[in-house]
Amino acid sequence: MATPRLYYYPDPDGSLETIDFGEGLSDLQELPSADVADAYNGAGVGYRSLLASTLRLRIVLERFGSVGTSSLERKLMSLQAHLAKGGLVGFSRDHAKTWAGKAQRPTRGDTVIYTNGNGFTAWSSSGNIVQNDEVVLETPHPDAYREVALVGAVNNPCVQLQIASPGAIYTYGTYTFARWRDFYPACWLPKDQVGRPIVTHDHRRNWTLDMTLEYSVGAALALYDDQSNDDFAPIASGLALKDANTGSAFARGGGSMERLLGLVKGKL
Repeated sequence: MATPRLYYYPDPDGSLETIDFGEGLSDLQELPSADVADAYNGAGVGYRSLLASTLRLRIVLERFGSVGTSSLERKLMSLQAHLAKGGLVGFSRDHAKTWAGKAQRPTRGDTVIYTNGNGFTAWSSSGNIVQNDEVVLETPHPDAYREVALVGAVNNPCVQLQIASPGAIYTYGTYTFARWRDFYPACWLPKDQVGRPIVTHDHRRNWTLDMTLEYSVGAALALYDDQSNDDFAPIASGLALKDANTGSAFARGGGSMERLLGLVKGKL
């Protein structure tokens, strides 16, 4: 098992910056939330409209570093400045499991999930899914489906996933995302967390990371828009995300998550 990592781009056209925790997490909590509106008819029957669905994650690493100094603390302080500006960050509890891709419209009862492979090989070239791993199938608003499935077998380099019975719970639409359960590719710091330190210390004898991020499946899926790849053809080399080791990128110049999302929105 590899250690947890954070992945981000300090500037829009720069290379990838990774932060290796160097040890296992103290805790990882998912905090699902939703914004809803309820109404009632004359007979008192209730109706609900889902306005937004969100998923937050709380990342905790307690008492790390050496007395007086910590290279991890310095890196996290640099990350906090990036997050305060609205920058995106990816997080994986295990660098060797940094895996996510688009899925081909699973329907209820399906036990084989077809994906286009790992789109994040620029972050972890060895990231893969194996038997007995857990994967999340999810869609953005307005459907906002999300379920966790157990992988029984993997075929064709993590493109075809066989999941345990009873198979998929939901019938999904066009935009469906599959990821290793503890990998969150596109996160940001919520407004109510800005100004709150992500790292605290005990008289600088040791440090504690306690950071709450908000994950967006919509932003993760948007990274696939305007790509030259067919939706479900295997992405042998991943998305057009710049690789910190080689500096390489694909068509359209690649670059950071922010740059790709800007291309999708027509801002660049």
